[in-house]
Amino acid sequence: ILEFTSSSSGLSCLLLLPDVGAAGVFELQIRHFQNPHGHLQSGKCCDLRCDTFFHACLKEYQARVIPTGACTFGSDSTGVLGGNSQSLRNRGNDGGGGGEDGTNGHIAIPFKFAWPVSTGGCASIPVWLPREQAKLQRVLLSSMLNPGEQWQKFHHHGRVLTLEYRLRFRCDANYYGPFCNKFCRARDDFFGHFSCDPSGFKVCMEGWTGPECKEAVCRQGCHQAHGSCTVPGECKCHYGWTGPFCDQCETFPGCVYGSCTEPWQCVCDVNWGGLLCNKDLNYCGTHQPCKNGGTCTNTEPNEYQCECQEGFRGRNCDIGECCPRFPGSCLQQTSEAPGGFRCLCPPGWTGRTCQLASVCIHARSCRNLIGGYLCDCLPGWTGPNCDISTYERTQNKTKKKNRKKRNESGSRCSCPPGFSGKFCQSGPGPCDSAPCLHGGQCTVEQDGRTAACNCPTGRSGLLCEVTLDLCDPNPCQQGVQCHSAEGRYICACPDGFYGNECASLKSPCIGQHCPGKRKTVCI
Repeated sequence: ILEFTSSSSGLSCLLLLPDVGAAGVFELQIRHFQNPHGHLQSGKCCDLRCDTFFHACLKEYQARVIPTGACTFGSDSTGVLGGNSQSLRNRGNDGGGGGEDGTNGHIAIPFKFAWPVSTGGCASIPVWLPREQAKLQRVLLSSMLNPGEQWQKFHHHGRVLTLEYRLRFRCDANYYGPFCNKFCRARDDFFGHFSCDPSGFKVCMEGWTGPECKEAVCRQGCHQAHGSCTVPGECKCHYGWTGPFCDQCETFPGCVYGSCTEPWQCVCDVNWGGLLCNKDLNYCGTHQPCKNGGTCTNTEPNEYQCECQEGFRGRNCDIGECCPRFPGSCLQQTSEAPGGFRCLCPPGWTGRTCQLASVCIHARSCRNLIGGYLCDCLPGWTGPNCDISTYERTQNKTKKKNRKKRNESGSRCSCPPGFSGKFCQSGPGPCDSAPCLHGGQCTVEQDGRTAACNCPTGRSGLLCEVTLDLCDPNPCQQGVQCHSAEGRYICACPDGFYGNECASLKSPCIGQHCPGKRKTVCI
């Protein structure tokens, strides 16, 4: 019930709901009033003029309005607005312009209950004179009033008073809805990230969701079960999951050739086995270790066996039957020579394994010419085929010369340097000139005229003039790194392998010979 005291009265009935945390303010503003004759409600006249003010009284809902009684939900009054007639239209549309004495005709009654929009009401607006406190008139009002900023205008034409006024009901800050009982306060902190729409519903800020807008929106595509986030756009993986979207499981630590569908699995790929999927079940197909046409057979995980073609041997069939009758070292040259080896033949022999006799006997090389050939003889040999020893020719000439001296004078032979004997028949030996290079050991062949060089490791050739790279090609098995040293090589063997070649294999060239009839060198 709303009651105005002033010279006029009215009654507005309101349905009041229980206190549910609502907050607002009821406002009434007098716009214009006119009492042309200066009469009171009793019919008497005011002294000179009526000093008019209004009093509003807000009460609970009453089916039958009783103007008396306490103002249950509050009351307020204006100051004296004027005499018999007064217009307040220009004193502010929102109750302003009158000062603190209430002379702007504005009354505001705050309350803490839900506003009954759907229920009609009645307002009592008694109009009083300030001294006599005499009522001018009572006005009854029944109307719908929705919360909002807009005013509703009303007109009253009574027996004594004509009145124009307006009403509105506004929700307090952070209160929304038709009853001003929906609380919403925008925030951007630990307890939420949202603003409020005109109805008081929370509107989450970008990147946040949930009833209280406290749940961050993760990166688009982030797995809902395996990933999470504490700030928008993040995707933090749960234990056992990885990837930009946390949709990839982590395999068992150390898993090599395996995958997973759940964390910590190690499901082996095709042709792989073992706990860590590091055992090659198809070593032959993966690595193709057998060379030179050898046939590979898988035996066990990471194990295989090669069946070599004729002329090759070794674990990988990469060792040719190089100079099989020569008791020296054998150099594999799979990258330089067809078949994986090359024999350096002794004088007078040629062919892949020195099995063919050569027209150039003691020569460095033999060049084909049109209609013939040309031999590049080694030191100490001459002739078209390099088969005449310059030593023998010199010795024969010396013998003849000394015999001639002896026959003519009967004296002893005076031998030239390097020769001895009664007839100077003993000349210098084949090794006296130290023909072997780089520390090679010189030995005299059975014919007593031919020198042969036993080369140290890392050297080859007739005079040990060829330097060998013992790591080219790599002799180490399992593909490990080879390190050249002075006259030897060292293999950096992995765990589980041992021996100079990381295979615990006997040197493939020990006890081998080239099939030629003369001394050969295998490289």
